[in-house]
Amino acid sequence: MPVGIEEVLFAFLIGGIAAVIYQVVFSKRCERGERLVGITLFVLALTVAAFLVLKHSGFNTIWASTDALFLGAFLMIAINRSLFVDSVMSAVLIVALVYPLYWVLFAVFPEAHTIFWVSGGLSGINLLGAPVEEMVWFAAWAMFAGILYRFYKGSTSAKVLL
Repeated sequence: MPVGIEEVLFAFLIGGIAAVIYQVVFSKRCERGERLVGITLFVLALTVAAFLVLKHSGFNTIWASTDALFLGAFLMIAINRSLFVDSVMSAVLIVALVYPLYWVLFAVFPEAHTIFWVSGGLSGINLLGAPVEEMVWFAAWAMFAGILYRFYKGSTSAKVLL
């Protein structure tokens, strides 16, 4: 099943929120370092390659992208360990933000599962009323997108002193 424009736009929306939510909630700012252009491009290329290999190996899209995003986040954290907390907290905050939205969606549109998801690609396991695959994907995307810019900038997080 091809990826539609709405999925791409939605992913960028969540990625944008993930990139700043940790910094906003915990009053953090980026300390600039040396830009890591080459290594960032390598991590991005490896993440995309992992997705393509997994997708063409029979994984469904959500699990192929989830695994690839976790790989990309792990690589960035392995290179810059100071991004670990940012990555994990971005995931926690995004999942905490998304759950209430899912609850409202399912309250208003009880048949949303059959409309928005390919049922054959889901395990049928719901976690607090939402498909577990969706929540794991949100966590993976937030872990990856939440630190990508800081990784590229070679930055670490510092507490903002007001």
